[in-house]
Amino acid sequence: NTGAQLSTFKLNAGNLVSLQFLKSRNAWVAVFEDGNVLVVSGETVIAQLHFTKSASHVNFSVACTALQDNASLPLLFFVRKGSRAVSACTLLSQSKAMWRFEGHKKPVMMIATHPNYPLMAAAAEDGTIRVF
Repeated sequence: NTGAQLSTFKLNAGNLVSLQFLKSRNAWVAVFEDGNVLVVSGETVIAQLHFTKSASHVNFSVACTALQDNASLPLLFFVRKGSRAVSACTLLSQSKAMWRFEGHKKPVMMIATHPNYPLMAAAAEDGTIRVF
C-alpha cells in the first residue's frame, strides 16, 4: 500500500536542516542551513524569514530546530552550529521578536519542545539538559 500524494512543492534553496508540520495553520515549516525559513500551506508560501547574520556569526549555519506549535503564536527555536545558546523567533507575526536561552558550557546538540506546554529542552555536549 502507498499513501496518496496531496501536493508537491519545489524547494529552491540550500541544505534542508528540518521539516516540521505546523498543525495550527495546516502548514509545514522548512528550515535551511543558511538560515532561510519557509512556511508553506499546500503549494503556497505563507511566510518567509531569514535569520540575519551578524559580525559575530560570519559563518552562520543552523544546527538544529524545534517548533512550538501554539495556535496564537507559533515559535521556531534554533541553534547556530557551535553555539551554547538557543534562539527563538515568531513564525507568523509581523513582529520579528527574538529570544535567547543560555546556560550551557558547551555547544547545544539537540532541542525539543513540549507538545502541550510552553517548555523547551536543550541538550548540550557538556552532558546536561536544560529545560526553559
